[in-house]
Order: sequence, then C-alpha cells, then structure tokens
Amino acid sequence: MKKVVALILCMLALGARSQPVMAQGASGRMPPNEPGKSHRPKPAHTEIKHPPPAPTARINIRTQLPNCYVLIDGQAPDTTDARGQLTLSGLTPGQHTLTVRKPGYHDYQEVIRLQPGANDVAVSMLAYPGNLSIATNVSDATIVVIGSGTYSEVRRLELAPGTYQVRVLKLGYNTVERSVEVKPGVATNLALTLDRLSLAELQTQTETTYNSGNYSDTITLGQLVLESNATHSRTQLLVGLSLVHTGDYNAAAAYIGRAIQLGETLTLPVKHFHKLGHSEGLCSGNLTLRRGSLEFRSDATATDNFSVPLSKTSDLRLDWDKGGRVLIQIALPKGKKEARVPYSFHPAQAFLRHKNESKPSSPTLVDCNNCQSVVQLLYQLIARLGQ
Repeated sequence: MKKVVALILCMLALGARSQPVMAQGASGRMPPNEPGKSHRPKPAHTEIKHPPPAPTARINIRTQLPNCYVLIDGQAPDTTDARGQLTLSGLTPGQHTLTVRKPGYHDYQEVIRLQPGANDVAVSMLAYPGNLSIATNVSDATIVVIGSGTYSEVRRLELAPGTYQVRVLKLGYNTVERSVEVKPGVATNLALTLDRLSLAELQTQTETTYNSGNYSDTITLGQLVLESNATHSRTQLLVGLSLVHTGDYNAAAAYIGRAIQLGETLTLPVKHFHKLGHSEGLCSGNLTLRRGSLEFRSDATATDNFSVPLSKTSDLRLDWDKGGRVLIQIALPKGKKEARVPYSFHPAQAFLRHKNESKPSSPTLVDCNNCQSVVQLLYQLIARLGQ
C-alpha cells in the first residue's frame, strides 16, 4: 500500500513540473487566454544589414566669365555664377564629357574622369574676334587704333574683344579721339566727324610747318588757306617756296609770282658773273624781287649794287651758256646820263672751274650741275614782276 501511495505522489510531482507558469492578475488568478493569441515566448529580433551607398563625385568648375552654360554628357544642369564658378554634386565617378558655352565664345569641350569626392576643373573660354568699321566725313584721314595699328581706312578690322582708343587725324582739321568697345563676334560701326581749323589757325599751322622743314605738309595746309582766302600773300609765298624745295619749279613760279604781286618781298641768293681786271669771276650776292622793282647787293663789291624800278630793266633773256644763266640790262646813272649795264645772274650753286683741270693756267669756265630748273625759275620770277 505504501508503495502505491509513493508512486502516485511521484507522478503528481512530475505533472506539476511540466505545466508553464502563468502570470497572475491582481486577484491572484491566471488571466484567461485571448482568442487567437498564444502565450508562447517571442523569438529574438534579427537585424537586416544593407550594402553601403555607392560613392559620388563633385565637380568645381571655374571660368573667367559669368553666365556660361555648362553641360555634362550633353545635359545642361546649370550656369556659372557672377564669378564664373559652378559646383555640381551627386555625379557618378568615371568618364564624362564637359561642355561650356557662351554666346560670342568658342565652345569649350573636354573629356574628364571624375574621382569620388571633389574634382576641380579650370576652363578658359576663347572669344570670337569682333570687327570694327570707322567712317569719317573727310578722305585721306589717318586712323590710329591704339593697340592695333595705323590705317588709311578701317573696314571690318578684326580685333580681340575689349575697349580701344581711336584717333583720327588730318592736316587742317581738329584731331578727333573716341573710345569704342569691341564685343566678341559683333560688328561695331563708328562714325566720326572732323572739323576744319579756323582760317587763322590754318595760317599759323602753315607757317609753323614750313619753319619745321615739312614742305609737303606746308603745301597741303597752304592750299586749304588759299581755298578760303586766295589773296593771302604770305601763304602764296610759303607754298611757292615749298614747291621749290620739292622740285616743282614751274608751279613754284606761279605761287611766288602771285605773292610778289600781292606785296611780298623775296630775296634769293645768286652769283653774279663779272670781270675783275683782266680775269673773270663769280661773286655771291642777293637778288631781291619786289612788286615793280629789282635790287641786287653784291658780297664782293658795292660797285655792282643796284636798286631800280622795272622800267629801268630791259632785254631779259635766258642763256644756257656757262651752265645756264639769266641775262638782263640795267639802266644805271652815269654822270648826267644813263648807261645800260649788262648783268649775268647764276644760281647760288654755280662755280668756276678750269677748262683744262690739269692746267691751272687754262681759262676758267662757269659750271652749274643740274641748274636748269633753278635758272628757269629765276627767269620766270623776274619776268612776272612786270605783269
């Protein structure tokens, strides 16, 4: 009997161990099971691991110009700012085509390889040249484009973009200077008006130019004066003398002749051929031409001097003997009467030489190389005094 009781107690103890311990409520009772819920313990939480994000690239673009269009692989994400800079993020590392554009400039294109992280790219934009045309109200002006060159005309002159100083000059006109901006790929037209100098300014500039030895410009300026005042005797004389210096003797005679008729006086260095005892010689002197009179002053002897009205001159002629000379008869007082004295005037460059250079005792000759034009001018001037 005791064995049976012990067996039952043992079985009861084993059954109690196999029952789960239930939480008790405040009343000490076990809470009832909720429908559809199990009181089995929850399994432990398992964390899901995601792969790391792919690396990206950032590009910092620097140009010298604002508002440039930037394209990456043909797509235009943005434009450069006022400083010419642009930063793009979130790009895929690797090879890309960078294009930068701006009106008036050549496209910039480069294949770049972006590394993860920051990438710096410097872009230099090359401008298309602009062109400049300049029109003036006068012909034959000199146009100076500072930084480019000097031109007789400017038509579609290609220039790098920028600001240029333009100066336009012409004899007898006020110089004009302007600033002009040449833009990339743009045709720029500039019209300039030159005003002529006043008559008084032209006369002063003519005198100054002649005194500086610029005879070609003296002729140009003098002709501008004479267009306004043909009776300005000083200008007539300066133009005539300038023509002598440039070798145009025929034209010179007309201007100088008019100047003398208008009251100017012209003194010319000459040489006078005369006999000194039993020998012949040349003496230097000055021949002065005035309206209605002729005067000669010898550097050698005062006995050859004279000052007479044109009515006391006669037999004016050219003689090509002795290198070329002007012959004239001068009526000079001799006692109570007048005597006609022959004079022979040569250009100042005339000289004496021996007929036979190897024999100093041989006769002397007057020679003058290339003096024909000067002799002709002297003859024409004396002839015009009586007109």
